[in-house]
Amino acid sequence: MRCSNCNSKIPEDEKGKFCPYCGAETVPDKDRIPTWENPTWDDWYDYKPKPRTSDTLEKGFKILSDNIGSILIYWLIPIILIISLSILQQYFLMDIVTAMEETTDPSVVFDYLFDLLVLMVPMSLIISILQVTFIGGVVGMAKEAYETGKTSYMTGFQVLKKHPMGIIGVSIIITIGVNVGVLLCLIPGFLLCYWWLFAIPVIVIEGKNIFGALSSSKDFAKDNETIKFTIVLVVVVILISMVGGILYTVISFLIDLELFSLTYIILSPIITGIFSIIALSFLGICITVHYLNGRSRKYDRRGQERNVPPPPPPDMTEH
Repeated sequence: MRCSNCNSKIPEDEKGKFCPYCGAETVPDKDRIPTWENPTWDDWYDYKPKPRTSDTLEKGFKILSDNIGSILIYWLIPIILIISLSILQQYFLMDIVTAMEETTDPSVVFDYLFDLLVLMVPMSLIISILQVTFIGGVVGMAKEAYETGKTSYMTGFQVLKKHPMGIIGVSIIITIGVNVGVLLCLIPGFLLCYWWLFAIPVIVIEGKNIFGALSSSKDFAKDNETIKFTIVLVVVVILISMVGGILYTVISFLIDLELFSLTYIILSPIITGIFSIIALSFLGICITVHYLNGRSRKYDRRGQERNVPPPPPPDMTEH
């Protein structure tokens, strides 16, 4: 038996028509339906067990397979941009490599290499920023699918519309920070990538600003379970991406594709682009599931820390 007003659980020896704490009418437990606005106290402490990494990945695969249509539609515009930039990148690379083969002058070769660096690096950064930015929409879709079982491509665009500056800002910082870290030394790049892995879920789910999200992501990543989860997830994502590379190699062998031919310039970005969005989608979904699982063990559905006891029942004298 519970109170219909203060939601207090009525002791067995005091069960009656009215609540002994506030005087409101009581309701049988079986008729009491918890809601977000007024959950029962038992629900506040309804802990979820810590899932295994395999459970999180399985949940990620299920969300991806159940909503693959919506996810592909969501990626339609960004993948066209990414593939177009990749084709342009391949064209410039072919043009410069062809020109370098026609000269033996070291100074001319150096100029070509400098031109190649100036063209390729900014375009690669733009492609990476686009990919990381649109993971933000995948996170929103994954959260909806995690809670309801289904999602829509419109959810992804709504998330981007709601948190544009935060998601884009974090994407730029992550892309530049990780790339600079890798160039200087591999370990700093990998470390930054791990620390900031959950920054976008923090922005989408918690609504924090850029630096708050980066800090919260680093704190969340301190968990030993998260380290294990990240290692396994990275391996799986690399394997998914490798499928695209293997498929492209097989097709190249079957049609006897010549390096830097027009077919190569077009086909390579299309195949690798499609598999990259599948890998990125799986990455975004899994980090969202892992973050939501971790968050549910720390906070209840009202955002209160679970180690904080529920507030005391209202004083009867106030009624």
